[in-house]
Amino acid sequence: MVDGSFGGACSVYVADVDGDGDLDVLGAAFYDGDISWWENTLGDGTVWTEYMLSGELDGPRLVYAADVDGDGDLDVLGAGGATNAVIWWENTIGDGTAWIEHTVDAAVNGAQSVYAADVDGDGDIDVLGTAFHGDAIIWWESDCIP
Repeated sequence: MVDGSFGGACSVYVADVDGDGDLDVLGAAFYDGDISWWENTLGDGTVWTEYMLSGELDGPRLVYAADVDGDGDLDVLGAGGATNAVIWWENTIGDGTAWIEHTVDAAVNGAQSVYAADVDGDGDIDVLGTAFHGDAIIWWESDCIP
């Protein structure tokens, strides 16, 4: 088990967050309001160390990892349904130990999901999300992302 007390665990994603060659785990906890990642400490899935990115995103629904800023390391994206926000955390050092939070959009009515891809084929990462209460699928081009 990675974590047995992640209140309202509702999303999980696997990626090499710290860039050490093994897979780590990201998660969103709806009731706890947490977006966290767990380092695969020994690299074999037997020991996990939790690092919280945010404990204040109200009602997080989904977590995703992508190199949003194009610097070669993985950043983390989250959708907060009750906060109505899509957020990304910049992995500033590249090893998952230091993060800067950026708001993609704070008016996503019931932010439900988030995804990142080069939608327009221009070589950089764009962000997509859904607004559950707004009945919308939204695309933010990378030059509009802080």
